[in-house]
Amino acid sequence: MEFLGKRSSIAVFALVAVVLLAIGYRFFTGGPPPPTRYSIQEIEIEGFHHVYPLFINNSNTLLIQATRTGSNDSEILSINSESNSVVETGLFRHSPSKGELGYWPKSFNDLGEIAGNVMEATGPTGEGFVWSAKRGLVVFSPQAGGRFDIDTINNRSEIAATIYTSATTTHACITSPSGEINTLGIATGSGVSALNNLGTVLGWKKDPFCWFVADEKGVNDLSMEGISMESAVLIRVNDLGNAIGNCQKSDSTVTTEGILSDGYPIEGFFGNQAEGFGRLKGISGMQNLPTDINNHDQVIGHAYDQDRLVGSGSLLLERMRMIIEGLREILVGHPIHRRSDLGDSVALTWIDGELYRLEDMVEDKGDWLWLIDAQSINDQGQIVGNGIRKDTPRGSFTPYLLTPVEKGD
Repeated sequence: MEFLGKRSSIAVFALVAVVLLAIGYRFFTGGPPPPTRYSIQEIEIEGFHHVYPLFINNSNTLLIQATRTGSNDSEILSINSESNSVVETGLFRHSPSKGELGYWPKSFNDLGEIAGNVMEATGPTGEGFVWSAKRGLVVFSPQAGGRFDIDTINNRSEIAATIYTSATTTHACITSPSGEINTLGIATGSGVSALNNLGTVLGWKKDPFCWFVADEKGVNDLSMEGISMESAVLIRVNDLGNAIGNCQKSDSTVTTEGILSDGYPIEGFFGNQAEGFGRLKGISGMQNLPTDINNHDQVIGHAYDQDRLVGSGSLLLERMRMIIEGLREILVGHPIHRRSDLGDSVALTWIDGELYRLEDMVEDKGDWLWLIDAQSINDQGQIVGNGIRKDTPRGSFTPYLLTPVEKGD
């Protein structure tokens, strides 16, 4: 009996230890153990520096902007993550040598087509553009005093855009590869926010303001119960019809139609027309912004510390974690290089509704200290973003590529 008693005590002790370990993990990381592990590598291109990742598509191709050595011009390049072959598009993001005329990529499809808006030093020119290796550069020019604001190009080469015929008159539209414009049967005072590969469009209408979904069933108002609709911004919709966006938190008393005012709490949301929308978990006291979603419903984004929120008391747990991590770095010999150099930003992912820090999912961090944002994810689960390594200059960042590690590797 005494032996059984000891065994029972050991079992109880082990159970308590497991529970405490789980509680400790949740306390310091905000969630359960991650379901996926990643390998990490720096994105480097010979002859270029200041590399910034924009997108990664399902053809394992990255779209980046980078500055050529010996030049101040920031160029748009595509690079295959498997072969490392580089395609120079001839587009410039910033070009002092060309009078600051540049191109702002807003979408990159699996065909390698790039779509976005033409920029100059003072802001957008009002023109949209599409670039492809086959057709080269095609520019969409609006009528005088107007604007052609491109949002997305899908794998059918359809373009979702908001056309401004004047400073205040807008039209939501889809442009076909041949240039035909479909206004979706929606009156003026409308615009688009997202388009998937099946042709589903998410957009907005004014007077009164509401969001809509347009698909093979027609155009229907989007039900967003529980979400502050006037402050919501829809960002992406995947081929399952699931969308992500962000909005001001429900306890915020200030809203701006369609625009998130800096300084007010922001959180992400996820959902669809049939099942509704729900708020994504976030780090308390920080602005939580989803940026992309793949066709497996994995969402990525980041959280950052807004100065106006510091001192509210809600950042206590996050501050404790950062202090402990800082001590750990100093004790093991890492240089003192704080995440606060770039505004206390942390890369996140949401899987099956759970929130994870991407840096906690990296199998072998090596010289990587922090992952500060996540820009794009493909259906293979590869993620691109920016982080900080031991050798990253203070106030700067290093681009990364995360690749899921197969179990057993």
